Amino acid sequence: MIAHLLVTTLETARPWIEEYAAKHHILPEYTYWISPTEKELTIAQVREIQLETAYRIQSGRMFVIDRFETAAQEAQNAMLKTLEQPFEEDHFILICPTEQAAIPTIRSRTRIVHFQSEKPQANNRQAAPSI
Repeated sequence: MIAHLLVTTLETARPWIEEYAAKHHILPEYTYWISPTEKELTIAQVREIQLETAYRIQSGRMFVIDRFETAAQEAQNAMLKTLEQPFEEDHFILICPTEQAAIPTIRSRTRIVHFQSEKPQANNRQAAPSI
């Protein structure tokens, strides 16, 4: 499992995500775009991700979760369990406007990438992830 927390908006991050998918040979049909239903990311949506990741596939898979800051505490805790899975072929991209929007245990399991203008920059705690 490889996870990134992108501190930006989906619109700004989209080119980075597309380049990342190409570099890691993730096919479009194995890219899942998840947005909050109505006003929050629900535990049901996270459970759907968990069900999908229970099945192993040959190629890489990528889950792009937009507006992660809307995730309730219960949903973030469920996502944490998913991020602790050992499967290298699963890639998670969590997008939110501030890194503090994610609980500390999620932040500790992701590479945090801050976007300024159109270019991503890693925060002071971690090196910039290679795409």
